[in-house]
Amino acid sequence: MPQFSIRFFIFLIGVSAVVMYTLRAAVVTNHSWAKIVSLMMATTIGCFLAYAFLFLVANLFNVTTMPIRDAIAAAQGDATWQDERSPQDDPSPRDGLSGGGTIHQDGDS
Repeated sequence: MPQFSIRFFIFLIGVSAVVMYTLRAAVVTNHSWAKIVSLMMATTIGCFLAYAFLFLVANLFNVTTMPIRDAIAAAQGDATWQDERSPQDDPSPRDGLSGGGTIHQDGDS
């Protein structure tokens, strides 16, 4: 569980107050500087949200097409297109070694 100090919360409340004052000045009192700052904040937040959305779409596409790519690679006989982990990287201790993989010396394969 994260632990935050009272100094962090005071800083967070101060930043929130400045942001809310800027938004209020842009909407209620119609200051041009506040409109520009509000537009910059909205653009920045929009860019982060668009990045997160596109990342989720790309991740979903990757997860859903993984079985298809593996089936195509298996049909073509291409053993190199597999999941990034090889059997040597498997952490399950099958052969009594702590890492579960094969230990190779330099020059051994």
